[in-house]
Amino acid sequence: MQIAAQIGELGGKDHDPAPKDSFKAALSGNILLLSGVRMKPPKEASRPMRKILFAAALAASGASPALAETPAPQEAAPAMAETPAPAPSSTLSVKPPHLIALSGFEKGAKSDHMMAWLGRGPETARFVAADVEAEIYRQTPKAQVLSIECEAEPKTELGLLLEGEPGAEEDGRGLVTSMVASFPLIVTLRDEAGATWRLRTSLAYDAQNLRKPSERKVSASFTVLGHRKL
Repeated sequence: MQIAAQIGELGGKDHDPAPKDSFKAALSGNILLLSGVRMKPPKEASRPMRKILFAAALAASGASPALAETPAPQEAAPAMAETPAPAPSSTLSVKPPHLIALSGFEKGAKSDHMMAWLGRGPETARFVAADVEAEIYRQTPKAQVLSIECEAEPKTELGLLLEGEPGAEEDGRGLVTSMVASFPLIVTLRDEAGATWRLRTSLAYDAQNLRKPSERKVSASFTVLGHRKL
């Protein structure tokens, strides 16, 4: 059973202000009274000094104030980093109502941001499944894909413009101009006779002109490396 073809071009067009002193009433006179402690602040004492004297009297007495001062608002805890959405476990076949089981695509989570450069949508597992189905059904129209497993993290090769080359970034970073991404996939399908087959395959995307999304060109090739009947 041999399947090897070009899928053609796939995409192209990308604090509160500090609370008022709750001890204002206690500080309104010249004499501070707290649990029998008498202190007479100097007449020239400023408002901040009155607060300091009151705090000293409070500490000396060991008593608690009748009106507790409102605490300053706490700084909000930093937001937790968003957890990447898990890879879907199934997707609708292009032959509804059939569903295709998906697995192993979490292995490529680290490179998902690069797969977005293909312009095929945000969910890698789903667009890979759609492209696999398209090629399988092109060759064997009456087959039905049952499951697709990504065996390992996809391999990627990037084309870069480096510092000093025309069009490179002035800050010294390389600029990605092209990418080849290869997915090692196990595809299980049922043929028109009802037999179930397990195919070891490779789906490779070749994206060019990534500097200019309007001129981006993406092609894909699907190759069967081995197969066996279940």
